[in-house]
Amino acid sequence: MTTLVEIFNHIIEGSYNAQGVGDKAYEKFHISTDEPNLKVQAELQKQENGRPVAIIGFKHTYVFLNPKSLKYFGKNTRAVADNQGNIYVAQKDGDFIHYEIAKAVGIAPSDPYYQGDDFIRLIRIGNSNNFHDVSEYWDTHIHAKAIKMIRMKHPNFNIISNY
Repeated sequence: MTTLVEIFNHIIEGSYNAQGVGDKAYEKFHISTDEPNLKVQAELQKQENGRPVAIIGFKHTYVFLNPKSLKYFGKNTRAVADNQGNIYVAQKDGDFIHYEIAKAVGIAPSDPYYQGDDFIRLIRIGNSNNFHDVSEYWDTHIHAKAIKMIRMKHPNFNIISNY
């Protein structure tokens, strides 16, 4: 049986194919599986969570700082958090990686391949209020402290982490 961690690792690597029978039927009959219009979603998010702090990706996905709710966010979207417990959540899963979010909000190191203690990488689990911590190469003390800060600052979100 495949574990949730294995699925997330495959998603991150881009090697997980979650296409099912329904997806194939949609393709066969040319039915759109796109999520609601990004501009409409963004307007709803702005009403609930304030102005976006960045725009990323080719599809111009908005990033929101410390959203109160994930009501109008896409499922399985990426997010990053800093060591002070701030969470930056992308509007929807898109054509970008965690580093691009961190760079857009000013918390990334200059080297995109550096996997250090600058920010925590998170993935929203489906449409839930749960985020899975997918960070690697962390100093465990710094990481545990950062996760604790996130949990204290955002009791409405559940951060699933080994720390």
